[in-house]
Amino acid sequence: MSNGRSFRRGLKVKKHARPGGQEQQRGEGGKFAEGHVPWNKGAVLTTRPTYGTVGRWLKECVDEGLMERKVREPDGKPGRPPFMYRATEEGRKRAGPPVPPAVRKLQQERLRRWENAKRMRAEVRAEKARAQAAREGRSLAASRRKLADLQRRLTLAEMIYHATKALAEADGDASVLCAEEIVALTENGLAVRDGDRLVLSDDWNEEFRRILRSDRADARCQSSCVG
Repeated sequence: MSNGRSFRRGLKVKKHARPGGQEQQRGEGGKFAEGHVPWNKGAVLTTRPTYGTVGRWLKECVDEGLMERKVREPDGKPGRPPFMYRATEEGRKRAGPPVPPAVRKLQQERLRRWENAKRMRAEVRAEKARAQAAREGRSLAASRRKLADLQRRLTLAEMIYHATKALAEADGDASVLCAEEIVALTENGLAVRDGDRLVLSDDWNEEFRRILRSDRADARCQSSCVG
């Protein structure tokens, strides 16, 4: 193991929970008692050990005779010379017999199935999310089309209202209107041409008078409220 390389080998370690409650014997001021080693500063490996923890664990194994430390030939890289650790005969005995191939194959198969099931669940969740996003996208597009249609109809209604008002004030003289206003009135069946004049239809004339009365009533109400 070289000091300049990344620690790439995964270590199979057991989970060690941080002691709490009565397991942490603290003295006055919340400090640990003399000789006590904090849980993350000793030789105990956690599920995500640091380099210092691994180094202390290896040093203790060397002191106990479970591992041996050998210096390798220099590889030309800067820093301290590379070194490696190897389990001794006592360490191999302490580790127990090797896992039988059948058991190892069963463990690998179980891990493979678990990973496949996890991947399939993730794909199902992703597919549901994509379907939900597609539905929301279609709903948003339909709402935008509906809004655009309502805005177009509102613009047309405002144009027809102002054109009808100008036509009524000019006593049917079509010259006071622009081409778009004339087309809007004639194509929607609200007025017909009579020479140089435009004659409003009876239904639209009655509806327009009702709108005018409503606008005048609203204006009077607003003026009285302000007064």
